[in-house]
Amino acid sequence: MTGTQLIETYRKFFSDEYENLKRSVGDLLRETSESFGDRLRAKFEQVLRVTNESRVFWQKFVDIEPLSFATNDIFEDCALAREKLLDIMKIKQRAPLEKLNISEEVRRIVGRYAKHVSLIKRLSSEVDDAKRRIDDFKTKLTTSNVDDLERELFLQRATKTRHSTEVALLCDEFQTAKKDKAEAESARDGIRKDLGHYRRTTFLECQEIVNQYLETFGASFRLDRLKPANIRSGSTSTFGVVINRTFLNVSGTPL
Repeated sequence: MTGTQLIETYRKFFSDEYENLKRSVGDLLRETSESFGDRLRAKFEQVLRVTNESRVFWQKFVDIEPLSFATNDIFEDCALAREKLLDIMKIKQRAPLEKLNISEEVRRIVGRYAKHVSLIKRLSSEVDDAKRRIDDFKTKLTTSNVDDLERELFLQRATKTRHSTEVALLCDEFQTAKKDKAEAESARDGIRKDLGHYRRTTFLECQEIVNQYLETFGASFRLDRLKPANIRSGSTSTFGVVINRTFLNVSGTPL
């Protein structure tokens, strides 16, 4: 290869690489302009809205952390970084071989944008984790017994209702009334027991006194089985007489 041919080969090589560099800068300029425009913001806000709507629904069943960050700050820094980077790329496109000096201001702006990107990546990971938990919950629903789930749901709703302010007051009043009723019934049973003992003793004494008077007057009969009895209208007594050692029921009530 002659010297002329070698120079021509080098010229062609560097000319091709120069065109490739210009083409790469142009492609990067166009990609940056298109990727970080208004369409990106609209798409991001749509995804964020759908994600938050899903979170509101599923947080009743699965523990999901809310997505909380300032979208306005993100897009302001994104727009500013896009503007600065496009200016730099246009300069590079006009003079591909010239060395660029990037100012500290541009580096700070791009640094803020990079922090937003890291935050979004972390939140995206949290969304993926929440999605896995939702999928696990759906899987459990398909394998669980519907009757058991309905009973569990009924119990949870009843527990929630039981501890509401209005129902809690009613339940407290019911428990107080139930306690008062039990105490009143206990007192009633005690009184009834004492009354029963008193009636049995008193009726027996009355029977003996009556029989003494009958014997004094020479009656040929005597009272027997005088005892208290309870009927719908109140208290009464049953008794019979013994004549010639034969017992007769004269009270009209079976003894």
